[in-house]
Amino acid sequence: IQVPEAGEVLSASLVCSEGGKSTPLAAGEVEALLAALAAAQPTRGQALEDVPAQEPWYGLVLRTQAREYRYFFYEKYGRFYLEVPYEGLYETEEAVWEAVTARRAA
Repeated sequence: IQVPEAGEVLSASLVCSEGGKSTPLAAGEVEALLAALAAAQPTRGQALEDVPAQEPWYGLVLRTQAREYRYFFYEKYGRFYLEVPYEGLYETEEAVWEAVTARRAA
């Protein structure tokens, strides 16, 4: 997974497919999510769309000087996934899903 260094991130936000409101994230939250991204395990699935077909999804948008990174989290059949558009589909821990959904609800 292509993940920026925490120090490169200029802004970070979380958005949900249900409502579309963007929630800014603090530096500590970004660092924790970057660690979770790095720990995600690849699956054989593909990510061929701009956003996942599975809803609800939660999107993490990270902006750096060089580019914008987009990551999507969702649950399907009791498993937790991270989708990177046009890059791949990864399985992640339930704790990551809970952290993302709890932050969004805050």
